[in-house]
Amino acid sequence: MRFRYMVFGLSFLGIAHISLAQSINIGYAIKEALQNNLAIKAKRYDVKSKEYELESVKGMLFPRLSLQTSFNRTNIAPWSIMNRMDTRSLQFPQPSPLPPPQTPVNYGMLGGAFQSMQDFFNNPGASQLYQTQLTLQVPIWMGGKVQAYESASYHALKSTKKELNQTEQDIVYNVYKAYLGGLLAKEGIKLATQAVNDAQKHVDMAESYYKTGMALFSDTLRAKVYLHQAEQKLVEAKNNYKTAKRALFLLMDEPYKDVDLKGNLYCPSNIDRNTLVKAVYQKPQIKSMEEKLRALKSMKRAYLADYLPQIGAFGSYSLFDNSTPFGATANGYMVGVGVNWNLFDGLTAFNKIRSLNEQKLMLSSYIDYMAKGSIFKINKALADYENALASMNYAKKEKQEAKATLKVMDQRYKVGLAKITDVIDAETQYDKARFDFSKAMYDCNLAYIKSLYQAGILNKEVK
Repeated sequence: MRFRYMVFGLSFLGIAHISLAQSINIGYAIKEALQNNLAIKAKRYDVKSKEYELESVKGMLFPRLSLQTSFNRTNIAPWSIMNRMDTRSLQFPQPSPLPPPQTPVNYGMLGGAFQSMQDFFNNPGASQLYQTQLTLQVPIWMGGKVQAYESASYHALKSTKKELNQTEQDIVYNVYKAYLGGLLAKEGIKLATQAVNDAQKHVDMAESYYKTGMALFSDTLRAKVYLHQAEQKLVEAKNNYKTAKRALFLLMDEPYKDVDLKGNLYCPSNIDRNTLVKAVYQKPQIKSMEEKLRALKSMKRAYLADYLPQIGAFGSYSLFDNSTPFGATANGYMVGVGVNWNLFDGLTAFNKIRSLNEQKLMLSSYIDYMAKGSIFKINKALADYENALASMNYAKKEKQEAKATLKVMDQRYKVGLAKITDVIDAETQYDKARFDFSKAMYDCNLAYIKSLYQAGILNKEVK
C-alpha cells in the first residue's frame, strides 16, 4: 500500500524553487538537503572509498609485473665471484705455460696452479654489479582467498550504500521536523500578533472606561500587564521562527536567508500499522547490518583458505653490467612454479574464525534488537498520533467555546457586570486554545512522520 502523505497541504509533484518573494517550501528544502547536506556528502565519500577497495581486491587476481634495478659493490668472496659470473667476466689466475707433451709432468707446477685457484676463491677482491630485472608473478590458485575477500568487499560496499540511504532518511526526517517547527513558530507569530492586538483593544477599553469613571485604574494596569506578556510571547515566537529556519538552512548547508516558509500545519490520516510493521525489515539500517553479516561470512571463507596451499608461477628477465646502470653486458632469465602451504600458524586463523563467529552473533542480535525497537517506536508514534488527533479535536471545541466566552465577558465588562480580570482570563483561555490547536496539528504531523521514519519508508513517500 502506498501512503498518500500531504504534508502541510503541499504537493511534491511540482518543482520547488525560491521565488522572487524569498519563500521556500518543503520540497525545495528536502531537495537541497539531499544534494548538499554535509553528512550525506561524507557518506557518499565513504561509498566511493568502498568502491575503490573492491576494485583493489579484484586486482589481486591479476598477474604482477615489476621492474627493479640495483647496484652493489662487495669484497665478500661468494658475492664478489657471483657478480663476475653474472656479467660473464669471471677469470681465474692463469698458470705457467705447460711443457711439451714429451716432457714429464711436473706435479709441483700443478700444485701451484691449484693453490692459485684456492687463493682466488678465498680472496677474489672487490667487484660491483648493476642489475636490472623485470619480474612477472602469476597467481594460479590461492585457495579461494581472493574470491572470498572480493565477496566481503562487495557486501561491505552494499552495506555502506544502505548506510547512505539511512543517512538520507535521517536528514529528510530532520528537515521535516525543522520545517514543522518553523510552521509552528510561524503560526505562533500569527497567534501572538492577534493576542497583542486583542490585548491592546482591552487596554484601550479599560483606559476609556477609567476616564469615564466606569472602571478602576487597576483595570488599566492589569490590561497592560497582559499586553506586555503578549508582546513577550510575540518576540519569543519570532525568535523561534528564526531558529527553526537556521536549523533548516544548516541541514541544506546553505547560508541563512530570512525567507518565509510556505504551507500550513496539516494533520494527515489513514495510517496502516500492518504496512509500517512489514516495512521495518526492509529498513536501510537493518539491511546494512545484514550486508555486514554476509561480509563476515565471506571473511570466514578467506580465513579458512589459510589452511590450503597456494600455487603461483613466476618468471624474470635480468640485465647485468659491471660499469653502467641499465647496461646489458650479460643477460639471463628464470621461470618456475611455487607452492606455499602454511601447515601451522600458531592457531592464528583458527582464532580469527572464532572471533568472526562471535561478531556474527553480535550482528544477529543487533538486527533483532533494531527490528523490535523500530516496531515499538512505530507503535509509540501511532499512539502519539492518536493522542494528537484527539487533542486537536478537543482544542478545536475549546477554541470555539473560549471565543464565545471571551465575547460574553467583553459584553459583561462593558455594562459593568464583569471585572477586567475575568476578561483577561477569558482571553488567556482563548489564546491558549488557539495555540493548543496549532500544537496538536504539529504533534499529529510529527507523529505521522515518525511512524514513516521508523518504518524506513519516509524517503519513498517523498519520491
